Amino acid sequence: MTRERSERRVEAEPGGAGKRALTLRERQAEQVRRELRSQFIRLVTERGVDGFTFQDLASAAGVSTRTLYRYFPNREAIIESLMDNEARELDRELLREAGSLTTFDTNPDLVASTFEVFDKHAQLVHAARILGVTGFDGRKREDRTTLVRQVIAETDGIDAATVEQLAGLVRLLLGSETWSRLREADINLDAREAGYAVHWAVQVLIRAAVGVAGPLRPRVVSGASSAAEGAVSTRAQGSEVSRED
Repeated sequence: MTRERSERRVEAEPGGAGKRALTLRERQAEQVRRELRSQFIRLVTERGVDGFTFQDLASAAGVSTRTLYRYFPNREAIIESLMDNEARELDRELLREAGSLTTFDTNPDLVASTFEVFDKHAQLVHAARILGVTGFDGRKREDRTTLVRQVIAETDGIDAATVEQLAGLVRLLLGSETWSRLREADINLDAREAGYAVHWAVQVLIRAAVGVAGPLRPRVVSGASSAAEGAVSTRAQGSEVSRED
């Protein structure tokens, strides 16, 4: 048995019809690329765009500079590879969550689970902000915007012009920038708490658009934040009583 045939036998993976299994050498090369991309993301988030050299990156990944240049001749090549791999994975997960969106009134966990996806890929998203690269929320943001627009359009009492305005605001609230701001130390909400807060804000916007008066009670979550949310709910209830009086 030849070496190449042996490699294919050892590394064969189940795949679709006509899909060739990668050889051991090819899989090892992809592991090196993946490690280089991972270390690039880490170094960008820790040191900034200009805070490290290619030698630093090679050392962090445990390869020679020559090997690094063989895979990625420049930083633009690494970023492009990130867009084709890690960003696509993030995109698939975000679309999977958005695909279950039916209404903003009854599905608060949807936003929370979306923010948990950002948590899972936190270094990638932060690196994108530092690099000034758009598209790390996934390459199909327009698909998610369309889903949001469709859900809002199905709400009774909202005209077409308002649908467009709300869709823009809601997509902004559901994006990684909002997630990042709410996760910062001075606010310090975890992903699920931040998701519930955004879901509450979206409800307020939509109800205001259809003319439903009165504040909405934020979703109560477990832990220390429950007391704070309970206080908000209590104040809201007191305000409602005052108006009735």
